[in-house]
Amino acid sequence: MGPKNFVFRDSYVKHAYGEFPEESAMHKKWWIDVDNLYACLFVNENHWVALDIDLQGNKIYIYDSIPSMVSDDQMALECLSLRQIIPAMLCDMIPETIRKKSKHMLELRRVKKNVSRNENPGDCGMYALKYIECLALGKAFDGLCDENMLALRIKLAAELYDEVGELAIPPNMSDSYSRAKDIKIPSLMDESL
Repeated sequence: MGPKNFVFRDSYVKHAYGEFPEESAMHKKWWIDVDNLYACLFVNENHWVALDIDLQGNKIYIYDSIPSMVSDDQMALECLSLRQIIPAMLCDMIPETIRKKSKHMLELRRVKKNVSRNENPGDCGMYALKYIECLALGKAFDGLCDENMLALRIKLAAELYDEVGELAIPPNMSDSYSRAKDIKIPSLMDESL
């Protein structure tokens, strides 16, 4: 099948129209209501980076806590599918009266100024998540450093648990969980610690 005959699956359309995932659908359409997409990308089979995909600017900004892990050429290769599929989705799903049809690949920009760097390679995933959080909130990367990673991990784990609670327990572990819920988990606010 040639590119002109390609049809996106329904799940792609639902993403672009803000209808998926259904339990958290915002019903905001790319380009019309949404200017930027944020994503974590696993590159080089061992490293996480954050992406800020500027739909109207036709660029992907890469936030990388350890830029020496992946060369610019390798990063371009890792991002190739996104650089092609996002413009194709926009062409297919956004009316020409709103967006001029263009399947030009998105440009790549590796952001190097004012980006916190990571000395411990095991924390690149947390850095990527925190970059996205800061970008989405319009905040600087102040306080994002190796010394704060353990506290940020604990905070994220607590926030995830608060969000999903018992829903995160697989059915085959419910017996183990019923015994484990009698265990008191100390709170970060517990004064006896």
